Amino acid sequence: MECLKDQISILRSLLLVPTGCVPPAVFLYGHPSTGKTTALSAVLSEFSGPRAVVSCVECYTPLLLYQLVLRQLSDTERKCDGISSFVTALQAIGTERPDENIAIVLEGAERLRDLDEGVLSSLLRLQELTGRPVCLLLTSNLVWDKFQTPGGLPQPLLVHFPQYSREALQSILALDRPSDVDEQFYSGYLNLILSVFVVPCRNVRELRHLARASLAHYRAPVLSGEVAPTDLRRLWRHVEPHLRAALRSVYLREADSAQWLRTQTQLPAAAVQPSSHDQPGILDAADHQRLNTELPFYSKFLLIAAYLASYNPAKSDRRFFVKRTGKGAGRLKARPPAGARVSALLTGPRAFPLDRLLAIFYVIVEDRVAPTASIYSQVSSLVTLRMLTRLGGSDNLDSAKYKCLVSFDTVKSIAKTVNFEVEWYLYDFV
Repeated sequence: MECLKDQISILRSLLLVPTGCVPPAVFLYGHPSTGKTTALSAVLSEFSGPRAVVSCVECYTPLLLYQLVLRQLSDTERKCDGISSFVTALQAIGTERPDENIAIVLEGAERLRDLDEGVLSSLLRLQELTGRPVCLLLTSNLVWDKFQTPGGLPQPLLVHFPQYSREALQSILALDRPSDVDEQFYSGYLNLILSVFVVPCRNVRELRHLARASLAHYRAPVLSGEVAPTDLRRLWRHVEPHLRAALRSVYLREADSAQWLRTQTQLPAAAVQPSSHDQPGILDAADHQRLNTELPFYSKFLLIAAYLASYNPAKSDRRFFVKRTGKGAGRLKARPPAGARVSALLTGPRAFPLDRLLAIFYVIVEDRVAPTASIYSQVSSLVTLRMLTRLGGSDNLDSAKYKCLVSFDTVKSIAKTVNFEVEWYLYDFV
């Protein structure tokens, strides 16, 4: 973490202090993949007081945000129905642990701008409202000016995370060197990768993906004995077509490294061509068999999330997609008796907003995925493929509602390819 030593030093000076000396709010900002989470995690590992780390992507209502924070701060199940009871609960936690500071981390804080205007203002004033040493830490890809409201907001301390230099990127990527690859050979390979991609892309996650996906192509002529490991010119000529293809899809990572390698010899347009059905509706088995293998990695999870949003009542989202901790973790409301409700599989799919689809998607996908244009474009592609249908004539993605058109057998088959047990998350199966 040599490249983050300045930011880590600043965070330590703010958080690892005597009780009552933490600042009310700290705002960490910078481009995606610049080390905000890494630096914060390193400092929090030394933090002795209660702490909560919550992703705002999962919190589409203020109440859900408050409940997630309280569950992580305390083992006791605490009732919370608004900001007033949230403040009261924090006061109780502070009273129980009077000699410790409290840290609340909200990742993806730009999502707070979509909630009621008073939510962010109240969160920034938690230390004042509770009278306890509560420090709110916000992480965001946006600058603080983008959060300002006409009424103004309390000013947090700002910690900037600049983009990594080329030297820092190379040192980070070098940590992924396979044990059977010579260090000097891998260093030359990374130098080549960065010479191609460092201008259009400084995102560490993307560069790590590209480095892993292209290494086999780079090593192939060496392993076969055709090219010497030191013949950089011939190695470049061999891998250049592959890197050019990768350059066209940079930031559009829709598959993991292994899947992306397997599809390099296939036509990518096949997965985005509309079905040849004469009428819109549910795709037939042949189309689903084809799309089962051709859908991009994240599109499969988006389709699964859409199916869950269509066939689960919205009130069940907390039950399935919110991690429960504490003494009340095992207590769930009793299921209605048989005959008291009709199976959603019989009544058909329900409409759902885009926010709900994305909230479920970000929970079920294994990787930490930043909201990007590629995710939204994959939703549009699923509509083009008639696997989803969009309701309403608005061109605005955020205001539209969707329905999932695929059958249970299809989504179950697709879920198997990404090792996801869809039945565990369906209301009709629990």
